[in-house]
Amino acid sequence: MRAIATNKKRERERLRRPIHIKRVHAELRIAEKEPGKNLSATVRVFLNDFSPKGIGVLSSAKLNIGQEVSLTLDQPTQIAIRGKIVWCQEYKPDSHIMSAVGFSHRAGVEFTPSSPEEKQKLKEYYDELTKHYLYGNSDNSNSNAA
Repeated sequence: MRAIATNKKRERERLRRPIHIKRVHAELRIAEKEPGKNLSATVRVFLNDFSPKGIGVLSSAKLNIGQEVSLTLDQPTQIAIRGKIVWCQEYKPDSHIMSAVGFSHRAGVEFTPSSPEEKQKLKEYYDELTKHYLYGNSDNSNSNAA
């Protein structure tokens, strides 16, 4: 009974936290089989959609499932993450996303870190997002001293 009460309390507290939608531009590089033939596209991501396993992106072009990509985010700190496209669907350009660039496709990127160091950087980035940006915490002190 105590565990059920604790879970209900946590859920109520989670629902009370303000969520601030934060959208940022990112660069998506598509790794081609031929060296020196990497394609690059500007995409938009919602940091609220970021998880340790992947993220959804808005793109102006269709992305092919299985493509290996590198996603670079500059905000709140810079990170480059390897991944692959796991789904892509057409997105209505007349939606509520206001932008000068038309984003006609939405795609899912599953992260595929190639080393334990990349995996750790991804975890640290996610922890920073959840602590400082996703739930409106007023403690915005950065611990980026390396």
